Amino acid sequence: MNFLNYRVVLMLINSMLFSCSPTHTDRSTAFFYGQPVPVDLLSHFKQVVVEPENMSNLDYLHTKGVKVLPI
Repeated sequence: MNFLNYRVVLMLINSMLFSCSPTHTDRSTAFFYGQPVPVDLLSHFKQVVVEPENMSNLDYLHTKGVKVLPI
């Protein structure tokens, strides 16, 4: 193979590798139903889906930058 063929093969491999990489890796969502709500554990997620009647400490999650979604 000549240099041009190697270059084409390398470009093909690179395009395949980069097309498979995730675009949004910083998103994480937790779902929790029940009591007591483990606020410390849920604070590690970006979004939390909870039952509002089971939440007593929403302020802590908001200060950690967690988006709380009621169901």
